[in-house]
Amino acid sequence: MKSTVTLIAVCIVGYWLYTFYSQNPDELPSMVHRQKDLVSTPIPEEKAVAQPAPKLDAIEVIRGPMLTHAKVKSARVNSIVFMCDQGIFEVNYDRLPPEFQGFYMPSPSVAAAQAVASAETAVAPAPAPAPKPEPQRSYEEDMNARLNFVATKAGLESRQQGDLDLITRWYKQSNFEPGGLTQQQFDTTKADYDAVTAQLNALVAQGPR
Repeated sequence: MKSTVTLIAVCIVGYWLYTFYSQNPDELPSMVHRQKDLVSTPIPEEKAVAQPAPKLDAIEVIRGPMLTHAKVKSARVNSIVFMCDQGIFEVNYDRLPPEFQGFYMPSPSVAAAQAVASAETAVAPAPAPAPKPEPQRSYEEDMNARLNFVATKAGLESRQQGDLDLITRWYKQSNFEPGGLTQQQFDTTKADYDAVTAQLNALVAQGPR
Protein backbone atom coordinates (compact mmCIF):
# COMPACT_ATOMS: atom_id res chain seq x y z
CA MET A 1 0.00 0.00 0.00
CA LYS A 2 2.82 2.38 0.92
CA SER A 3 4.62 1.72 -2.36
CA THR A 4 1.50 2.57 -4.33
CA VAL A 5 1.02 5.85 -2.44
CA THR A 6 4.73 6.68 -2.90
CA LEU A 7 4.53 5.99 -6.64
CA ILE A 8 1.47 8.22 -6.99
CA ALA A 9 3.19 11.02 -5.05
CA VAL A 10 6.33 10.79 -7.21
CA CYS A 11 4.24 10.96 -10.39
CA ILE A 12 2.36 14.03 -9.10
CA VAL A 13 5.60 15.82 -8.16
CA GLY A 14 7.21 14.91 -11.47
CA TYR A 15 4.22 16.15 -13.45
CA TRP A 16 4.21 19.39 -11.48
CA LEU A 17 7.93 19.96 -12.10
CA TYR A 18 7.50 19.25 -15.80
CA THR A 19 4.61 21.71 -16.07
CA PHE A 20 6.45 24.39 -14.09
CA TYR A 21 9.71 24.30 -16.08
CA SER A 22 7.86 24.00 -19.37
CA GLN A 23 6.16 27.33 -18.62
CA ASN A 24 9.31 28.88 -17.03
CA PRO A 25 12.37 27.62 -18.99
CA ASP A 26 14.60 30.35 -17.56
CA GLU A 27 14.21 28.78 -14.11
CA LEU A 28 16.00 25.60 -15.15
CA PRO A 29 19.07 24.81 -13.02
CA SER A 30 22.41 25.85 -14.51
CA MET A 31 23.59 22.24 -14.92
CA VAL A 32 20.75 21.49 -17.35
CA HIS A 33 20.27 24.96 -18.78
CA ARG A 34 20.71 24.98 -22.54
CA GLN A 35 22.33 27.84 -24.34
CA LYS A 36 20.16 29.24 -27.05
CA ASP A 37 21.31 30.22 -30.50
CA LEU A 38 24.67 28.52 -30.01
CA VAL A 39 26.20 27.92 -33.43
CA SER A 40 29.56 26.23 -33.80
CA THR A 41 31.82 27.64 -36.48
CA PRO A 42 33.73 24.94 -38.32
CA ILE A 43 37.47 25.43 -38.67
CA PRO A 44 38.25 26.01 -42.33
CA GLU A 45 40.46 23.36 -43.84
CA GLU A 46 43.58 24.37 -45.67
CA LYS A 47 43.25 23.36 -49.28
CA ALA A 48 46.35 22.60 -51.26
CA VAL A 49 46.58 24.73 -54.35
CA ALA A 50 47.13 22.49 -57.36
CA GLN A 51 50.25 23.54 -59.22
CA PRO A 52 49.86 23.54 -63.00
CA ALA A 53 52.09 21.19 -64.96
CA PRO A 54 55.07 22.88 -66.65
CA LYS A 55 54.91 23.24 -70.43
CA LEU A 56 56.97 20.67 -72.32
CA ASP A 57 56.84 22.16 -75.83
CA ALA A 58 60.12 24.02 -75.32
CA ILE A 59 62.22 23.54 -72.17
CA GLU A 60 65.18 25.82 -71.52
CA VAL A 61 68.09 23.92 -69.98
CA ILE A 62 70.93 25.77 -68.26
CA ARG A 63 74.24 24.97 -70.00
CA GLY A 64 72.46 22.69 -72.44
CA PRO A 65 70.31 22.59 -75.58
CA MET A 66 66.64 23.55 -75.60
CA LEU A 67 64.45 20.45 -75.48
CA THR A 68 61.42 20.55 -77.79
CA HIS A 69 58.24 18.42 -77.76
CA ALA A 70 59.45 16.64 -74.65
CA LYS A 71 57.80 13.87 -72.65
CA VAL A 72 58.69 12.99 -69.06
CA LYS A 73 59.69 9.33 -68.87
CA SER A 74 60.57 9.29 -65.17
CA ALA A 75 60.99 11.78 -62.31
CA ARG A 76 63.83 10.92 -59.96
CA VAL A 77 65.17 12.33 -56.71
CA ASN A 78 67.61 14.78 -58.30
CA SER A 79 66.72 14.71 -62.00
CA ILE A 80 64.10 14.14 -64.72
CA VAL A 81 64.46 11.85 -67.75
CA PHE A 82 63.04 13.48 -70.90
CA MET A 83 62.34 11.96 -74.32
CA CYS A 84 62.26 14.76 -76.89
CA ASP A 85 63.15 15.66 -80.47
CA GLN A 86 66.84 15.79 -79.52
CA GLY A 87 66.87 12.28 -77.97
CA ILE A 88 66.81 11.09 -74.36
CA PHE A 89 68.23 13.39 -71.70
CA GLU A 90 68.55 13.15 -67.93
CA VAL A 91 68.60 16.71 -66.54
CA ASN A 92 69.12 17.76 -62.91
CA TYR A 93 66.51 20.01 -61.31
CA ASP A 94 69.03 22.83 -60.80
CA ARG A 95 69.38 23.11 -64.60
CA LEU A 96 65.61 23.38 -65.16
CA PRO A 97 63.07 26.13 -64.36
CA PRO A 98 61.87 26.03 -60.70
CA GLU A 99 58.36 24.80 -61.59
CA PHE A 100 59.76 21.42 -62.68
CA GLN A 101 61.12 20.68 -59.21
CA GLY A 102 57.87 21.78 -57.56
CA PHE A 103 55.71 19.60 -59.84
CA TYR A 104 57.81 16.51 -60.58
CA MET A 105 60.13 16.07 -57.57
CA PRO A 106 59.00 12.94 -55.64
CA SER A 107 57.74 13.22 -52.06
CA PRO A 108 60.25 12.36 -49.28
CA SER A 109 58.89 8.81 -48.89
CA VAL A 110 59.04 8.11 -52.63
CA ALA A 111 62.46 9.76 -52.83
CA ALA A 112 63.79 7.49 -50.07
CA ALA A 113 62.50 4.39 -51.90
CA GLN A 114 64.08 5.54 -55.15
CA ALA A 115 67.38 6.23 -53.38
CA VAL A 116 67.44 2.67 -52.01
CA ALA A 117 66.63 1.21 -55.44
CA SER A 118 69.32 3.33 -57.11
CA ALA A 119 71.90 2.27 -54.52
CA GLU A 120 71.13 -1.40 -55.24
CA THR A 121 71.40 -1.10 -59.03
CA ALA A 122 74.03 1.63 -59.40
CA VAL A 123 77.21 0.72 -61.26
CA ALA A 124 80.33 2.24 -59.74
CA PRO A 125 82.28 4.20 -62.37
CA ALA A 126 85.87 3.22 -63.03
CA PRO A 127 88.17 5.23 -60.75
CA ALA A 128 90.47 7.63 -62.51
CA PRO A 129 94.11 6.56 -62.27
CA ALA A 130 96.46 8.69 -60.24
CA PRO A 131 98.38 11.23 -62.32
CA LYS A 132 101.94 10.23 -63.19
CA PRO A 133 104.79 12.44 -64.28
CA GLU A 134 104.93 12.70 -68.06
CA PRO A 135 108.20 11.43 -69.51
CA GLN A 136 109.80 13.28 -72.38
CA ARG A 137 108.55 11.79 -75.66
CA SER A 138 109.80 12.05 -79.17
CA TYR A 139 107.73 13.50 -82.00
CA GLU A 140 106.82 10.03 -83.28
CA GLU A 141 105.79 8.85 -79.82
CA ASP A 142 103.65 11.95 -79.37
CA MET A 143 101.93 11.39 -82.73
CA ASN A 144 101.29 7.72 -81.90
CA ALA A 145 99.79 8.73 -78.55
CA ARG A 146 97.47 11.20 -80.25
CA LEU A 147 96.38 8.63 -82.85
CA ASN A 148 95.75 6.06 -80.12
CA PHE A 149 93.74 8.64 -78.15
CA VAL A 150 91.57 9.49 -81.17
CA ALA A 151 90.95 5.81 -81.99
CA THR A 152 90.10 4.88 -78.39
CA LYS A 153 87.81 7.88 -78.05
CA ALA A 154 86.01 7.04 -81.30
CA GLY A 155 85.51 3.43 -80.18
CA LEU A 156 84.04 4.47 -76.84
CA GLU A 157 81.77 7.04 -78.47
CA SER A 158 80.52 4.43 -80.98
CA ARG A 159 79.81 1.99 -78.15
CA GLN A 160 78.08 4.71 -76.17
CA GLN A 161 75.89 5.66 -79.15
CA GLY A 162 74.93 2.01 -79.69
CA ASP A 163 73.83 1.73 -76.06
CA LEU A 164 71.90 4.99 -76.38
CA ASP A 165 70.09 3.70 -79.48
CA LEU A 166 68.99 0.56 -77.60
CA ILE A 167 67.86 2.63 -74.61
CA THR A 168 65.84 4.89 -76.92
CA ARG A 169 64.31 1.84 -78.61
CA TRP A 170 63.32 0.42 -75.22
CA TYR A 171 61.57 3.66 -74.22
CA LYS A 172 59.71 3.90 -77.54
CA GLN A 173 58.71 0.27 -77.92
CA SER A 174 55.17 -0.92 -77.23
CA ASN A 175 54.43 -3.46 -74.51
CA PHE A 176 52.77 -5.65 -77.16
CA GLU A 177 55.60 -5.41 -79.71
CA PRO A 178 56.95 -8.90 -80.52
CA GLY A 179 60.69 -9.34 -80.21
CA GLY A 180 61.13 -6.14 -78.16
CA LEU A 181 63.86 -5.55 -75.61
CA THR A 182 63.35 -7.10 -72.19
CA GLN A 183 63.87 -5.35 -68.86
CA GLN A 184 67.05 -7.37 -68.30
CA GLN A 185 68.45 -6.26 -71.65
CA PHE A 186 67.63 -2.66 -70.82
CA ASP A 187 69.33 -2.89 -67.40
CA THR A 188 72.46 -4.45 -68.96
CA THR A 189 72.58 -1.79 -71.68
CA LYS A 190 72.06 1.02 -69.17
CA ALA A 191 74.88 -0.32 -66.97
CA ASP A 192 77.20 -0.56 -69.98
CA TYR A 193 76.23 2.97 -71.04
CA ASP A 194 77.13 4.34 -67.60
CA ALA A 195 80.45 2.46 -67.56
CA VAL A 196 81.40 3.63 -71.09
CA THR A 197 80.48 7.20 -70.20
CA ALA A 198 82.75 7.07 -67.14
CA GLN A 199 85.62 5.64 -69.23
CA LEU A 200 85.12 8.29 -71.92
CA ASN A 201 85.12 11.10 -69.36
CA ALA A 202 88.32 9.74 -67.79
CA LEU A 203 89.97 9.43 -71.22
CA VAL A 204 89.11 13.01 -72.20
CA ALA A 205 90.32 14.29 -68.82
CA GLN A 206 93.70 12.56 -69.24
CA GLY A 207 94.20 13.45 -72.87
CA PRO A 208 96.68 11.70 -75.20
CA ARG A 209 99.12 9.53 -73.22
